[in-house]
Amino acid sequence: MQELSAAKEIVANMRTSAGTSINLSNDAGEQFVADMGRNLIQGTSQFVAKKLREVKVHLKSGYRVFLLSEEQLKNKVLANNQ
Repeated sequence: MQELSAAKEIVANMRTSAGTSINLSNDAGEQFVADMGRNLIQGTSQFVAKKLREVKVHLKSGYRVFLLSEEQLKNKVLANNQ
């Protein structure tokens, strides 16, 4: 699902920034292709950076997970230290 969302975002960025850069090339088609390529590379690198920052946890079946908010954790640590 994230991949589809990222692809839509990349295409939207390519549409909005098409032809907005200034290049002294004689060939407008060449400039357009260069712009699209740059936008594709930027969008892909942003997606990869987001994926690398994701926190992933793998659990074996049968294990239980107990989640605490930061506030709950601080209160628990303070209570244990008293």
